[in-house]
Amino acid sequence: MKLREKMWLWGQTPGSHHAVGNPFKIPGENKMTAMEGGKHFGIPNVFRVVMADMPKKEEFDKEAQDLDGFDKIFWSLIGSGGSKHELVVDEVLALAEKYDKIEGAITDDFLTKERMQIFAPGMIADARERLHAFHKRKLDLYTVVYVHELAPDKA
Repeated sequence: MKLREKMWLWGQTPGSHHAVGNPFKIPGENKMTAMEGGKHFGIPNVFRVVMADMPKKEEFDKEAQDLDGFDKIFWSLIGSGGSKHELVVDEVLALAEKYDKIEGAITDDFLTKERMQIFAPGMIADARERLHAFHKRKLDLYTVVYVHELAPDKA
């Protein structure tokens, strides 16, 4: 296996880091799509994370179609902290039914006090079981863990 095959792009909607209310304050505006970024940098896989509620659920299918050039796709189960607090298990399963390159789901900004209160452990366990029991193939569930969440006093 080549190193490139292990690389993953963190794919978000162009401009989502510049959306109103976004705390990053990054200058300029990103106009490159995840697919364009993958091609430009030669990255074959993508974590497609909903950020600032983009894309909307009704846009998921079109977005997944646009990402079909990637080898592997993990779709956002819970979007970034600036997105609605909702699990989209049914939507991920519907996408995986249609697009074989979707191999799992990912949560971002999950380990916050607010989200830990909203998403009880049983909800996440149920989501994981539904993903693992997908009839075409087992879908994995990943979560992003930031250093400051592991050792807040050392970050």
